[in-house]
Amino acid sequence: MFKTRRVSRTDIYHVMIRGINHEKVFGNDFYKHVIKGILYKKLEDKNVTIMAYCIMDTHLHLLIKASIEEMSLYMSRVENAYARFYNKSLGRNGHVFQNRYKSECVEDERYFYCCLKYIYKNPMKAGICKNIDEYEFSSLYEINRKKLFLLNEQIIKYVSLNEIDHVDDTSYLFSDVPEEIAMQKIAILKRILYKYMEIYDLHSIFQIYEKYTVLDQICCEYKELTKEGMNRVRCMVLQYILNEQCA
Repeated sequence: MFKTRRVSRTDIYHVMIRGINHEKVFGNDFYKHVIKGILYKKLEDKNVTIMAYCIMDTHLHLLIKASIEEMSLYMSRVENAYARFYNKSLGRNGHVFQNRYKSECVEDERYFYCCLKYIYKNPMKAGICKNIDEYEFSSLYEINRKKLFLLNEQIIKYVSLNEIDHVDDTSYLFSDVPEEIAMQKIAILKRILYKYMEIYDLHSIFQIYEKYTVLDQICCEYKELTKEGMNRVRCMVLQYILNEQCA
């Protein structure tokens, strides 16, 4: 049974689709150009605006402004068109994408820029490029080279790239492939741990073991961000501290 998607108050959504079984469904430049073409083609006659995108080998990120109905119709047409092309080009049958696309509501400015930064950083974190503006299959590449394709001039005026430098994208957990989500959780935990070490003037991460009230605060904050159960959160925090101490 599919869950009903939550409606964003701003009509802005962070959308992610990924290949089934970690398959590299956008595994080379040819397929990346094809999905870009389909994303562009399916915008016709739709009240959908792409605010940002990044096409990776196994998955695709979009920041979309649209009503929930328009977004659902648009994504359905994009996925179906690409799946037909992909299967035909490889002489295969069956599903191309892992379940339905994921969507998160983007409802405040800070989260918007955190999400934007996270999308732009995807290729750099994967080791594909050294700087976030070097990757060809990202909207930031379009902006910096002033060759707009999926974006439009209104979006360029709306999005302040300067704001990206002032946000910490480890403050949130974003939809992504499982490996990236695991890395996000570690980054979030490190940020929380070192924040509390600074607050309580702790000189070693292992001192947190001795500060039960501090440990509880860390676990509560980490639980709120990751939505994990408290027992699992406590085990994850303690295991990370132990690993750091033994490293």
